[in-house]
Amino acid sequence: MRHFSFLLLLIGLFFNHDSSDLSRETQAPSQVGGSQQKLLINGINDSEPVLESLDQPAPEEYQLVFTLNQGQWQDNVLAMANGSGFRLWVTLDGLMYDFMNISSLDSTVLGHVVAMDFNSTHSGFVSFNNELDGVANYYNGSDSSQWFEKVPQFGEVYLDNVYEGISLRIYGEKGLPRYDFIVEPGADVALINLDINGAENLHLDRNGDLNYLTSLGKVKQTDLFTYQLIDGEKRKIASSFSFDKKGSVGFEVGEYDPALPLVIDPLVYSTFIGSPSSIGVGISGG
Repeated sequence: MRHFSFLLLLIGLFFNHDSSDLSRETQAPSQVGGSQQKLLINGINDSEPVLESLDQPAPEEYQLVFTLNQGQWQDNVLAMANGSGFRLWVTLDGLMYDFMNISSLDSTVLGHVVAMDFNSTHSGFVSFNNELDGVANYYNGSDSSQWFEKVPQFGEVYLDNVYEGISLRIYGEKGLPRYDFIVEPGADVALINLDINGAENLHLDRNGDLNYLTSLGKVKQTDLFTYQLIDGEKRKIASSFSFDKKGSVGFEVGEYDPALPLVIDPLVYSTFIGSPSSIGVGISGG
């Protein structure tokens, strides 16, 4: 998988009469694992900052705002969502969780990137759903060719056919990232094969949650809910995370109706996301 250069930068907040502006440089990560950067007094780093203006927050039902890539980031990036303590980068190859926190000792920005790679060649279309009223503006230095204005924002990203007959919906809930694998009738759940790169001690706990360690703390994928819509109601299907012989992550599901779509829906959670020492980048949910 192609990764992107990883820079962890702090945000300066500015206010005008009708919107809030962030001053920071935003770049997609290229390597997984931990990193750190010393904060400057003015809240931005020494390099030329990118000014990003976000006109309004997301409505409660969406929680995360996904900004479309219109050239302000590397080509493989589809969209990015800011949250409290993380950025979520959506690429053709997978999801990249760019976790951030501030050291209470010396105000160093601590960061850790974890990549969830699909291990597949995405062959379907990409759609951006639930368009929001707010827009983002990026001004990179004095070169107006590097300015990107009125970049649209959405409540979710949908990747069709990540695996044969299996699509992925990425969105937020209460400020936390969620993703749904949507398994179409006749598709094989066993095709889902995820590599978690940049993390340590990947394991299942006694509750069946998927846990791993970062330099910032523990992250887990929890609240796994698998269901089918039957007569307009969500019917729960027994499910669990699983590992193959290579340590890649998949799912095991109980008996279900193969003539109907199946939705597999975990929540990504950590103790440092949304904590008082986490960095609120952009619009966080809620």
